[in-house]
Amino acid sequence: MAGASDGMRDLLTRQYTFPAFLLPGRSSGELERGTGESVPVSRKGPTMTELSFKPELTLSVLVTDFAAARRWYTEKLGFKEMYAVEEVGWVELQTPLGGATIGLNRLAAAHPGPGSVTITFGVQDIDATRAELEKRGVAFDGPTNEIPGMVKLAPFHDPDGNALMLAQTLGQ
Repeated sequence: MAGASDGMRDLLTRQYTFPAFLLPGRSSGELERGTGESVPVSRKGPTMTELSFKPELTLSVLVTDFAAARRWYTEKLGFKEMYAVEEVGWVELQTPLGGATIGLNRLAAAHPGPGSVTITFGVQDIDATRAELEKRGVAFDGPTNEIPGMVKLAPFHDPDGNALMLAQTLGQ
């Protein structure tokens, strides 16, 4: 690593902790690099399985022109519509990234500005995952919400105010 700064050298040689759900099919101590070589991965602290994460991630994007946004994401980016709930202004789109989806969320009022994306983590058991996160000091934005027969949602924020949410799909 000739020429690399001390900070960059540290970044390139550091042992990282990756949650188990990000490493499907990998042994608990390895992560494959793009070169095909395996590198050790440090497993420190509580396991992510205590939080019941699923290999799913939904990015909720706030939009003011629901129809135009829907067309743009499907026609321009080629994302496939999974389902829509017109009465609540929601359409979920499958990206080519496996378990990653984009949810377009229609706004009734003015758009709050750039950066208005919510990272939504799919979980098996929202109540158990929420309880574990609350034990770790995460403050939620009120009670868990439920759209009957569809989904349970529990929004919260990171220390910088970025929106995050847990989601448990119902009826599966």
